Amino acid sequence: VCYNTGLTVANGRLGSDTNGKFTFCNSKGTSVNDYLLLSPNNYGIISDFEVLEMNEFSDHMPLFFELNFSTICQKRTNTTTRNYIKWETSKNDEYAQMLQPHREKLLSVVNDITLDVDIHNA
Repeated sequence: VCYNTGLTVANGRLGSDTNGKFTFCNSKGTSVNDYLLLSPNNYGIISDFEVLEMNEFSDHMPLFFELNFSTICQKRTNTTTRNYIKWETSKNDEYAQMLQPHREKLLSVVNDITLDVDIHNA
């Protein structure tokens, strides 16, 4: 998988984990089962990496890594403006009046949905 994606295992290469600590331990032994995978181009954004001590909740040791984004932050130049529709409670009567001419069609749609649900739940 790593070969096909260009990713590499950071365990044992970065931060405080230069010796490559085990990430799994049980009665049958120890192994490295948990990995931090990175493109080598991104090694520079990892300011620390460490395999933490085992706790009572898991056979796996937690991985800790710290990202340093100050080296890769870029200001966004083109922003997208989005328009939103906000329901105004003060206009409830106005909305109801606008829907009134379409009442029969709306009730028919709701009825069809209800029948479809009833059929599927039978």
